[in-house]
Amino acid sequence: MKFKDSNLRNILKNGMTYLKDREVYIFSDLIGKNEEMMNKLFHLDLEVDDYHYKWLSYCFDAIYESMYDENINLEDIDFDALRDDIFSSLEADSYTSDLTAWLHSRNDRVYYISEVLEDDLEIEDGFQLLSLAQLEEKEEVYNMGIEFAKWVCEEEIEEDFKNEMAKDH
Repeated sequence: MKFKDSNLRNILKNGMTYLKDREVYIFSDLIGKNEEMMNKLFHLDLEVDDYHYKWLSYCFDAIYESMYDENINLEDIDFDALRDDIFSSLEADSYTSDLTAWLHSRNDRVYYISEVLEDDLEIEDGFQLLSLAQLEEKEEVYNMGIEFAKWVCEEEIEEDFKNEMAKDH
């Protein structure tokens, strides 16, 4: 099956919805009403969190935009290369107020600061510390998004194979 004809493409393009009036991202019915998909996302440790939903939406966009050839077969998608490409361009917020808002939004985000400090990097200032901490969490969420897309792809390949086998019999 080609990417352009796949459920994966549809999910990446339409799986998340931005509500302007509330300034939040939510799952579209495509994902939100699919119990198996929701279970998979939460099994990957996705949190019910505005930042997680926003970053997951951005991740889906990044994967979709990285699919330069919509005629590629699903079996030929290299998710490791996609991950490397996407991670190479990830950045933390650029304003201190955005970084402190992120930190303030959940008490357990202090954990990411501790993680960065444990990595024993030569941190020059608080801004760099907050940026690296946010980037740590952002990479986790993007990784969940990529793993989810890979799972959707594998499920679709398996379903397509079963359908082809059923046609032959």
